[in-house]
Amino acid sequence: NNLAGLLKKKCKYDEAKALHDRALKIREEQLGANHPDVAQSLNNLAALLSDQANYDEAEPMYRRALAIDENNFGPMHVDVACDLNNLALLLKNQNKYKEARSLMQRALDIVVAKFPPQDPKITMVLTALNVIDKQIRNSRKEKNKTGNRKKKRR
Repeated sequence: NNLAGLLKKKCKYDEAKALHDRALKIREEQLGANHPDVAQSLNNLAALLSDQANYDEAEPMYRRALAIDENNFGPMHVDVACDLNNLALLLKNQNKYKEARSLMQRALDIVVAKFPPQDPKITMVLTALNVIDKQIRNSRKEKNKTGNRKKKRR
């Protein structure tokens, strides 16, 4: 995982992906498919794919990591908040704002419950939620403009 991360920083994505795939396979074989370390490997691989805009390939990995962590730690664990954040950002990039917002709100609920009010994790998740909200508003405005143009043409 560490070497794959270094290769990712050097934009050697194919090599990084091969190492992430290998790390995931080893962890699944050694620890079992539902171990938290498998979720970590899934998140690492999904992040690499997401950075390359391979959202359709990354999404099921983020979802599986979330399911593993929820199963192991429960719904209010900080690792679950991280998984929710990752998946929400991916969905935002796919313009799936409604689900992204719902997941980011869940992440915010967790970090607010687990960290003191001044913790930067709260600010980070709140900022991401505000970005999603802004994109939802912009999307609605764009739909309204498009709808108004169609009405004028009739």
